[in-house]
Amino acid sequence: VDEVWGAAFSPVGRIVTASWDGTARLWDQAGRPLKVLRDPARLWDAAFSPDGARIVTASTAATRLWNGELDKELLAVWGEVALHVAFSSDGSRLVRAHLQSASICNAANGQALVMTGHYGDEVRQAEFSPDGRRLVTASRSWKSRVWDAATGVELLVLRQDGEATSAAFSSDGSRLVTAAGTTIGNAVPFTARVWDSRPFFARFDALIARQAVRAHAERRVTEVLRGRTFVAAAAELRVANDLDSMTFKVASALLLERSSQARVALLDALPAFVLGSANI
Repeated sequence: VDEVWGAAFSPVGRIVTASWDGTARLWDQAGRPLKVLRDPARLWDAAFSPDGARIVTASTAATRLWNGELDKELLAVWGEVALHVAFSSDGSRLVRAHLQSASICNAANGQALVMTGHYGDEVRQAEFSPDGRRLVTASRSWKSRVWDAATGVELLVLRQDGEATSAAFSSDGSRLVTAAGTTIGNAVPFTARVWDSRPFFARFDALIARQAVRAHAERRVTEVLRGRTFVAAAAELRVANDLDSMTFKVASALLLERSSQARVALLDALPAFVLGSANI
């Protein structure tokens, strides 16, 4: 067995290891070998799905998905080298740490979403939050970053005291732990930090909620104005049963705003002599 770069437990206690010699090995709880899989490329990492039914391996050539016995390949995703790989809590997605980026991969078809904020930076680790809504990456640029797992949008940058080597969420997703270090002369300062993410995520969730309310209100205002006067549209909003109180308030304000804009546009479009006559 060559250098072992990755190891993980399954929910039932089995172990999978990934080695630099290109072998992925399956072991029982007593450490007895059950299966040896030989990959033509060197392996960086391996992980079980949350239910233990699948194993993912990351090599210098591809990310491959196998059944839980390591004897049937289910999916291969080619492209950038993956240094680290992990499943989302529901097993539907993979996150991969690359030499120049990180990516989220659909575990059913391999379709990938790349997070580009690292700009060529080597990403050491990437992990999903417990609810799968966010993920955290650790990179050599002295930064850990938090991302929206649905869109790949960068949400937060955590500056470290050295090259970030590891990052993970707490079991409830409210905190982050990061590890970092760098060699300066003969000194090797390393630090681990715990971050309270709740204040930021609370503000972010509130912003998303406000945006969702406004988007719903704008759709409903557009609908009720179709073929109606502003007065009739206002009456229609009052009896709408799909609007909560906050959305109704926003929709009413939007309707008033549009009616004011329409009035200004009408006045601007009228000939000057009409306006002049009206003012006499």
